[in-house]
Amino acid sequence: MLREKFFRMRGRFLGNRAVETRNHLPNDMDSRVNSSAARDERGTATVEYVVILVSVAILCVIATVGLGPPLVRAFLAQTTWLLLPFP
Repeated sequence: MLREKFFRMRGRFLGNRAVETRNHLPNDMDSRVNSSAARDERGTATVEYVVILVSVAILCVIATVGLGPPLVRAFLAQTTWLLLPFP
């Protein structure tokens, strides 16, 4: 009864996917551990976002390492010019 109500509520949000996943739900814990990990697609979008985030972070690190020393030298040169004592 409660399980049927859950699938009806879930069907409102997922459309026909609720009917498809209903048949794939295992009843015991052993089959749940073995089969649901291979068929689970809920985390694919999250993994995709993490891969994109890590790729952008790596590109930022490469850009910082490449541009860092010249920018530090330019900053030190400008502060030296600005701090020169003029009479």
